[in-house]
Amino acid sequence: MSSTCIASTLKADAFCNLNCNPAQFPDLYNNGQWRFNLSAAEITNAWFGGFKSIIREMREDCYDFFLDEMVKQKNRMMVGELERRGENPHHLNTAWLLSSEPTL
Repeated sequence: MSSTCIASTLKADAFCNLNCNPAQFPDLYNNGQWRFNLSAAEITNAWFGGFKSIIREMREDCYDFFLDEMVKQKNRMMVGELERRGENPHHLNTAWLLSSEPTL
């Protein structure tokens, strides 16, 4: 998702502009660069949409718990798939991810 697409969506949707505007979250932006993979976010958002019929009537605490568990399960499945393909999946240190200049 490009910044142009985000801008047009935010302009057209007041709720989205109020609650989903990445510019409101300074941790996602550093030195003029997004620290956020918009394509991955779009794919994840589409995946979350698959649970819409399940979560529609859930209380907030159940909703948070359910999606947290689904994300953990998806991550376990993804790590397993990467390992089967001979890749080297690993966990990144949160402090490194949030540092002002992460380098590999």
